[in-house]
Formats: sequence, structure tokens, C-alpha cells
Amino acid sequence: MIEEVSNAEENRPPNMRAGHSLFLRSHGYLHALGFLSTLIYGYLCVQSRGVEPVPIFHFFACMGAVWGALVGAFFLYGKGLPKGALIGILIWAALFRIVGIAANPILAEDDYFRFMWDGYRFAVTGDPYQGVPADFLEDETLPASVASIVYDINYPELPTIYGPIMELVFLASYKLAPASLIALKCLFVLFEGLLLFLLSRLLSLRWFLVASWCPLLVFETSFQAHPDVVGVSLMVVAYWAARRQYPWISMLVLGLATCAKPFAVLLWPFIVQERRWFAQGVLLALVLGFVYLPFLLQNSDAGSTSLGAMATEWEFNSIGYALLQYLFGDYARLASLTCFAGVYLWLLIRFWHQKKREEVKEPPLDFVYAALFFFSPVINPWYLMWLLPFVLLKPRSWSLVALGVVSLSYATGLNLGDSSLEEFEIPLLVQGLEFGLIAAAVIYGVYEGSRKRKGEINRRR
Repeated sequence: MIEEVSNAEENRPPNMRAGHSLFLRSHGYLHALGFLSTLIYGYLCVQSRGVEPVPIFHFFACMGAVWGALVGAFFLYGKGLPKGALIGILIWAALFRIVGIAANPILAEDDYFRFMWDGYRFAVTGDPYQGVPADFLEDETLPASVASIVYDINYPELPTIYGPIMELVFLASYKLAPASLIALKCLFVLFEGLLLFLLSRLLSLRWFLVASWCPLLVFETSFQAHPDVVGVSLMVVAYWAARRQYPWISMLVLGLATCAKPFAVLLWPFIVQERRWFAQGVLLALVLGFVYLPFLLQNSDAGSTSLGAMATEWEFNSIGYALLQYLFGDYARLASLTCFAGVYLWLLIRFWHQKKREEVKEPPLDFVYAALFFFSPVINPWYLMWLLPFVLLKPRSWSLVALGVVSLSYATGLNLGDSSLEEFEIPLLVQGLEFGLIAAAVIYGVYEGSRKRKGEINRRR
């Protein structure tokens, strides 16, 4: 039977054989890898709904497999994807997220309880920043849906840390379905859809495949219900508007993105129009004031208490900060902030200088956010979603590797079940692997860049 099929293939006209081969290259492999990734995500989903927690090594195996599928698809279509493949890319991307929405967060993830609580407090008081969850542990007047989560909120002695725009999303989730994880995830995925739509306007189809199938984005948003995608999507809207010469829209949306998370404000000097920089700065400040004013009028701390606690006390998965702490001890945070400010100003001045000489068009925002996280005391995996758009706009080996290996930081004492480690302590071997792979990618990138420059010089000769 196999021989008959083979003979039938040989007897087809050349154009039919070519068409069949084209289908396999443009659709067959894509669908096979999409189906494989869906099965892997489905396994995580089923495991997440079980009684026992998902083993950390199962998680790493699954993430490695879906990254492998994405890398395989990327290199299989090295000559580019035909336009007809877009529908397949979107269908599988949607299925990944549907599976993620159906899953429970894994690996001791509990941030989403705070989001549900904030939505409730916003709905009943108009200010999610007033009071702390610890004050309500014995409150019998709480609605049943909220009473079931208040004991699960982390750091219950602190008020919420999230910006007003994110709080509005939490409020919308509560209005849709009180204390519903699925409602939260659906709203986050809607923002993710906005992000992917804009990236589809900025990227080639091949790199859009990477964006829409990126395991970091899929896992942190639809599985773990982290809200950073809200700020990231608004930031990309601001970036897109600046590129299209809509400066006022850009500043308006950038203000909203900053009110979601302060990371977004780093974008401003790189996208502002030089001739109208002051007016655009005023508009940005007005947006910030307009969003925060209702909370300030209620004598709210608007998240500053918890933000201060995080900035002065918390540390997780750090690299640059850890080195500075070894050198400067108690002054490490000041040293870290100083180093980042220096790198940021250098990148900004260099960009302005090159832009005036028309040597560069794209701002080095991948380096900006990489420097931020390098010197930050805290590098949570979902933070790298802020780096993702600029990695895809200007791919580099080190930044692509960083998107993949940052998930190794889930190997904490709590998730490993290792009593010899603190709950959020990462084994030195794991951190060495995480940052060692990034360092190796940096070295490779420098070598490749040097080799290409030498090749160009030789060709000119």
C-alpha cells in the first residue's frame, strides 16, 4: 500500500508535486508543531487541576518542549512564511490561550488572589489602596466569593502595589464575575490580543510567529494570570503611535501605560518629538495627574507604601544587584540605581546623537530594559514581557535566550520542596545556568558581530 501511494506521488504532474511539497512546508509542519504545543499545554492544564501540585521538573520539560517547537518552526521556515500561514498561526495561538485560561496557576502562584481582592475593594469603596487584607481575615460580612480568597493573599499586611490602570482592569473583572480567575484571565488575554495585533503591524510574519507563540507570553498571561500584559500592550500602542507620527496619542497612551506600571515611563525620551518635547511632557504629566488624582483626593497612598517596601527590602533572582551588594553591602541599592541611571543616560545621549546624524532610526529599548532588569533587585519571569516587543523588533541572541531561560527562576526552595533553601531562594547552580546561558549568548553575539564587520571590510577591499 505504501508503495502504491509512493508511485501515485511520482506519477503526479510536477506542479502538483510542487504544490503538495509547498503545503507541507508552509502548513503541514506548522500545524504539526502547533498541535504538539497544544498537547503540551494541555498536559500542564490537566496537571494544574489535579490534587497534587505540578512537579517543577515537569514544568521545565514542558516549557523546554514548547520552546523547542517554536524554535523548530522558526528555522523550518527560514526562507519566510507565506501569507496563507497567518490563519494557522493565529488559530494555534488562540488554542494555547484557551488551554491556559482553563488551567489553574501552578508553582505556588498566588498573585491572582490579590487582583480579585483589589477588584472587590475598588467596587465597594472606590479605593483599592485603603486597608490591608489582614484587617479582614475575621470579617464575617465579606461576600462568600471574596471570603474564600482573603486567606490566600500574599503579604496581607501590605496594601496593594498595582497601578490605577491595572486596578481598573481588576474592577472590570469583579464587575463581570466577582472573584473569578477566568474573568481576570479573559481580560488579560484581550490586552494580549491588542499587543499581538500591533506587533503584527510592526513585524514580519516569521517574527510574528515568535511573538504569538512565545511560551513566556502564553504561560505568564493565560496560565499564571500576571497582569503586566496590560502595561506592555499600552506601551506598544504608544510606541506604534510615535512611529506613525501621532505624538499626542502616543503621550496620552504612554501616560496610561505608566499608570499601569512605572516601567513604561522609560520609553518617553526615546519616542518624544524633539520640537515639541515640552508640550508632550506636560501632556504626559497631566495624564498621570488625572489618573492618580481621584485616589489622592481620598488620602490614598496609591500604592506608594508597598512600592517603597519592594524597592527597599525585596530581592529575587538578581544578578547586577547581587554583584553590587557583594561590593557595597548596604549601599547596593543606591549603587544599583546609580549604575542604571548612568547606562540609561548614555544610551539616550548616544541615540539622540546618532538620530541627528541619521545613523539610526530604532531606539535601543531592548538595551534600556535589559539594563533595568540587570541592575534590579527583583527579576520575576513576567518582567521580561516588557522586554519582549523590543527583542522582536531588533532580535539579538542574548535577548532571545533571556526570554527562554528566565523561567528557570521558578526553581525556588518552595517549588523544589527543598527545606535547606528559603522559600524564594534559587539554588546557585540554577542561577549560574540561567545567567551563564545569557552570558554565552552575549559572547556569541559579539563574536558574530565582529566576524560580520570583518567580512564587510574584506568585501570593500
